[in-house]
Amino acid sequence: MSATPRRRSPLDLTLVGFIMAGCVALALMAATQWLAREERRAAEWALQSQEVLRVIADTRASLVDIQNGHRGFTIEGTPESLAPYAQGTTAIARQSAHLRELLRDTREQQANLAEFERLLPARLATAAQIVQARRTGGFDAAREVIATGTAAREMEVLRTVLDAMSRQQEGIFRQRAEEQHSTLARLATSVSAVTVVLLTGLGLLYAQIRRRRAAQQELVESEERLRLMMQSVVDYAIVMLDAAGRVQTWNSGAQRILGSTRGEAQGRPLASLYPPEDVQQGRPEADLARAAQQGSDAVEAWRVRSDGSRFWASTVLNAIVSPEGEVQGFSMVLRDLSERRRMDEERARVAEQLRSLNETLEAQVALRTQEWQQANADLEQATLRLQQLSARIVEHQEQERRRVAYELHEDMAQSMSAIRIDLVRAQQDADSGKPVTDAIRLLDALIAQTRDMVARLRPTMLDDLGLPEALEGELALQAKRNGWEAHLQVEPQDFPTLAPQVATACFRVAQEALSNAARHARARRVDVGLRLRGPELVLAVEDDGVGFDAEQHLAADSPSESFGLAFMRERARQIDGRIEIARASGGRGARVSLFVALAGEATADS
Repeated sequence: MSATPRRRSPLDLTLVGFIMAGCVALALMAATQWLAREERRAAEWALQSQEVLRVIADTRASLVDIQNGHRGFTIEGTPESLAPYAQGTTAIARQSAHLRELLRDTREQQANLAEFERLLPARLATAAQIVQARRTGGFDAAREVIATGTAAREMEVLRTVLDAMSRQQEGIFRQRAEEQHSTLARLATSVSAVTVVLLTGLGLLYAQIRRRRAAQQELVESEERLRLMMQSVVDYAIVMLDAAGRVQTWNSGAQRILGSTRGEAQGRPLASLYPPEDVQQGRPEADLARAAQQGSDAVEAWRVRSDGSRFWASTVLNAIVSPEGEVQGFSMVLRDLSERRRMDEERARVAEQLRSLNETLEAQVALRTQEWQQANADLEQATLRLQQLSARIVEHQEQERRRVAYELHEDMAQSMSAIRIDLVRAQQDADSGKPVTDAIRLLDALIAQTRDMVARLRPTMLDDLGLPEALEGELALQAKRNGWEAHLQVEPQDFPTLAPQVATACFRVAQEALSNAARHARARRVDVGLRLRGPELVLAVEDDGVGFDAEQHLAADSPSESFGLAFMRERARQIDGRIEIARASGGRGARVSLFVALAGEATADS
């Protein structure tokens, strides 16, 4: 007997159909899981990019805080004005480390980050140099460091690097988004193609098993599963269009995003989702034609809801093609990106505000610096004019005293001397007795008073004999008048002749110190010392009286400073000297010291 071929039972074909249906379900599940994974990846990319851009913006703000801090400290010089500088210095180290952590897997940003970390220490060092210069050298020292332009150039280079990092990060994000969109488009095309092929195979199998009716029932069930899958996706609007571009159905995500139910949307043209200006330009028809020609079309553009409001959306339009190559319809996947666009616009607005505020602040700082410089220059000029006027007043006063002393000495004293000579002769010749003697005595007193007045106005010994002799005469006169025990010590004995201005200032300081001792000290002993210590002249007047609070009286702004002390200080300033007042060496009384650094022209001998 010959073997007859075994016929395949309908059960085998049904099993094959169930296997193919399971494959469809597995493929759809895999596609759904893949879509979810890609969504998570996209969300992670977006969060990472936003964090990177935020840290870059914070870093840029920290650089501005450092700049504003050292500029404010340069102008004001107060510890409070250094707060932005300290905060920016602390924050920028933390932000740099955060950027390094965020970009460790981003090769494209490594070069920019390395460049930023290379330039940052120099900028921080320059800022620290400005702060240190302001602390040690004052405003002018800090201004000299700023005037070199190093800080501005370093700031500009760092801003350029940060801007490049921002642009690079945005480019990376866009590239990843485009890659994801492209992958999603390919997946949608692949899923559509696989689904069509599998459904076609199932239809043929069920047609062979159940005939056309069973095949149609299976097709209805498959469509129901697809509809349920579409309805389960709420973050995407999935819209099915016929070949003419009219809405056949859409899912719950489309209802949520576009604002119309499936029944209300059925039959609407694709153009109802486009803004009027795009409709006038024929973009809906162009998008359908491009999808029909290329298989898919992906764009980001404005779309319109049912209530007329606009939103920014990512749209992927896929053509549904029959096995014969005819376009039977289109599937459109639409996602609302309004929040992302709003964040991008807000980020751009904040960046523009920061830039504008920075420019305004820099302009205000520049204006304030100019005002301070002008005020400082005016103050210096006023101080110089005041010093010059004071010097001229003292100089004219001394000239007037010299003139009065000369006239008294040459006229009045000589005349009285002549009268005395005549009276002496009259006494010798006539021997008139007591009246002539009294007249002589009165003339002697008048001559002594005149000479005392001359010595006070301008001691002739200062011009004729020099400073040591003039000091000796003044000390003897004051000692006789006040009952002091007086001593004068001059070193060296052959004391050089000083320049007139120096000698006069030294004599007037000693004269004023002796007058103060006579008025206030109640002293019994007064010592005057005149010494040369190398190139420095030291004049000291010391008494054993009651003394006084030297620190209080020497304060430049003390209201208790007497005219005598002010006079001595002004005299010392005119010859570039300084006055020191302290307790006497014995612990009782006061010592007034004048220190003068003698230049080459300060002595007549030189």
